[in-house]
Amino acid sequence: MIIEIGVDNCEKLSQKFGAVLVAYLSYNGAYKNQLKNLIEVSELFGDSLKIYVTRELSLKAAGNGPGIAGTPTFLLLMDGVEASRLLGEADRGRLVKFIKNNFPECAVQADFKGEVCMPAGHH
Repeated sequence: MIIEIGVDNCEKLSQKFGAVLVAYLSYNGAYKNQLKNLIEVSELFGDSLKIYVTRELSLKAAGNGPGIAGTPTFLLLMDGVEASRLLGEADRGRLVKFIKNNFPECAVQADFKGEVCMPAGHH
């Protein structure tokens, strides 16, 4: 599930609830494609990763948030603390690899290519 977050509910990002991906996106021609990739990533990771999206307008209203210089920017947070960030547009495979490299403990249901795979012993 993807949750759109604005300046009025940014405090959710500092809560300690495990692995979180925050996507800061511009509402431009690439927005729909980036959102589609995030939806696919959300489906692949299920409940092991919460995903939030904030649009550029909310970011500007919040004073550019946590040092966000441009969009798209993807932040990985663990219990409210930034673990890593990815700059620039990212397809599903790049996002999956980014998440798995930083959070190997996430209950991942995808391989590095972004394809669905079954857990060991469930072929």
